[in-house]
Formats: sequence, C-alpha cells, structure tokens
Amino acid sequence: MRSIRSFWALSALLVAAGCSGEAPKLPRTSHGGVIVPLPDHRGYAEILNEKRVKSGTATMTNIVAYFVQPDESTPLSPAPSEVAVKLSLPRGEKTIALTRDSGTANGVRFASDEGPYDLSGQGGEILITLEGAKHTTPFRGPR
Repeated sequence: MRSIRSFWALSALLVAAGCSGEAPKLPRTSHGGVIVPLPDHRGYAEILNEKRVKSGTATMTNIVAYFVQPDESTPLSPAPSEVAVKLSLPRGEKTIALTRDSGTANGVRFASDEGPYDLSGQGGEILITLEGAKHTTPFRGPR
C-alpha cells in the first residue's frame, strides 16, 4: 500500500514539473483557416476554403492562402512567387495552383479556381516558392 502511495505522489510531482513551463504560443487565425508555419521562421500561411457552391452531389469550393510575417499581421514580404496546394482527392492526388490577389489589406492572398477542393478533414501539402527556393510543408485541414 505504501508503494502505491509513493507511486502516485511521484507521478503527481512529475506531471506538475512537466506542466510548469509556459505553453507554446499558437498563432491566431484571421480568417478561420489552418495555420502552417513557413520555413526558417519567416511567418505563416493560413489556408482555408472560401466560397462554397453546391453543384449536383459535389460541393465546389476554392482554396485561399494568406501569408503573414511572424507578427501574424504584417503581409509577408517578399511574397511567394508561386503557391500551390497538393490534395489527395478520391480520384488521386491533385496539385492546385493558386494565383496572387494583390488587392487585399490583411496579408498576401492567393486563391485557386473553384473545384471539388474541400479541405475539411483531409491533409495536404502547401508548395511555395519563396525567394527562388521551393518549399513543401504538410498540413491537416479542419475537422
């Protein structure tokens, strides 16, 4: 019985010691999307679906990505020169190109054409070219 009490006391101390540090700061989302850190701590991409249109049995939507610096509000500069999202769709993998919309105030915005690109519950990769270097970062869509 004494060893059981010692075990629980030691377990409680270890848990308290492990939880005493500060939790890492999670970036906030401005548009309700999924946050993906950019390479070399350059900032973040926020990926989301924006427009949703029912077309027969499919839902057509576009993919939008906003890019901000590490302060989470300043537009990323320089902006990526190319952006694409690779998804696993029922008919196989598809890479969807996103084009830049320079007329936005809350970050550098890229968007795709409409298609069956619902991000809910599925993973993918964001592919960006930043200052001439190509980067691929995995992400998980919202559940």
